[in-house]
Amino acid sequence: MTKNIKSLKLINGEEILSEIISKDSEYVELKLPATMSNHPDGDVFLIPWLFSMDLTQTIKLEVEKIFIQADTSEVFLKAYADFKKSASRVPDYANDDDLLSLDAMLDRKSTRLNSSH
Repeated sequence: MTKNIKSLKLINGEEILSEIISKDSEYVELKLPATMSNHPDGDVFLIPWLFSMDLTQTIKLEVEKIFIQADTSEVFLKAYADFKKSASRVPDYANDDDLLSLDAMLDRKSTRLNSSH
């Protein structure tokens, strides 16, 4: 359901892509928030916004921390869908003795935004 995937720009400058579960006057409930990261080869890919969170849980973000909310472009909707599939295969790495590397956690190729690679 892509209509609930939104791009949020926070007042601190961070950008988040996330599924919006609910919203009231105080909080926005987010499921699987992601942010963009640059790879040394020039690609941009999505990573979890909070690495230490249980990716199966939702979080609440204060509405006053959001500067802009916008519809997400088709390119990023596809990247987010790929990210969501990858994240659903990730074990609860934050509670594991040996943290997984970012490459092991995410199938970077499936969430890359640069189609030339």
